[in-house]
Amino acid sequence: MFSRNPRNAFGFLVFGLLACLAVASPVQAQNKAEDEIPKPKIVDFTTQDGVVLKGTYYPGLAGKDTVPIVLLHMWGGNRGDWREIPELLQKQGHGVLALDLRGHGESTTVVGQTQLLDYRKMPPKQYVRMYEDDMETVKTWLLSENNAGRVNIEKMCVIGAEMGAVVAVNWAARDWAWPVLPGGKQGQDVKALILISPEWNFKGITINQSINAPALLKIISTQIVVGEKDAEALSASKRIHQLLAGQRQTEFKEPAEQVKLQDLFLDKYQTSLQGTKMLTVKNLGMETRMQKFLKLRLVDKNFPWKERVNPLSQ
Repeated sequence: MFSRNPRNAFGFLVFGLLACLAVASPVQAQNKAEDEIPKPKIVDFTTQDGVVLKGTYYPGLAGKDTVPIVLLHMWGGNRGDWREIPELLQKQGHGVLALDLRGHGESTTVVGQTQLLDYRKMPPKQYVRMYEDDMETVKTWLLSENNAGRVNIEKMCVIGAEMGAVVAVNWAARDWAWPVLPGGKQGQDVKALILISPEWNFKGITINQSINAPALLKIISTQIVVGEKDAEALSASKRIHQLLAGQRQTEFKEPAEQVKLQDLFLDKYQTSLQGTKMLTVKNLGMETRMQKFLKLRLVDKNFPWKERVNPLSQ
């Protein structure tokens, strides 16, 4: 962004068909050697209200075809909770930023202040700033990566777990709410969301309004992931899925059409664990289905790369 203050039988049949497709990016088809994969690097961002955010970035492999992905952890977590996910997604060609949201991990310093931010003591307004400031700052950086030809911002994805899912939904709605100006668009870049154990309310922020935004209801491809042995988490995920399914087609007559056109998924797994804790369960298959969703809804879609300039400066 520019600087601004089912698991149902049919669903698994579809992804079973996708298993027959390569989940590799075009770069992988060129047989990139392991030693050619760029090393991850620590990146710093300073928000408009002075919070110094820390993240680890895994550079993409496909240049202007690279899908940029931002990983948002759970409450009390940090960017290390994603375990092997960043490396797995990077090997698919994607550019992956694992971020410590404010008050978490190493994102606790505020410019000009000696007191550190602590997620356990932050008021609700600081959680709102996660999507109003933290994500906007990250978007500005990703735009510079786009203009350098290292990612395609038009294929942006946000993956959030529990609290991170609340932040992801609110920011996606915000990204699509910016008006298009004569000099160019300011947002409308988030094309996919993966919501792991999403919650309706968290620490004073809610998704009630954002989840009803037109872009969420009709445009942004969404994969909802939940451990079905937790009744409360399952109920929330089903409710969100049902709402999003109200204005889009979810079932098609032909399997080939289903593979090509389905853009909303509810993936339920046999575990009571939620959020990034699900990644600790061996052979759950969650990572593979996430990769297939990204290929289906982003890699294989025609979202042409464009150089982006600040329309406010035109």
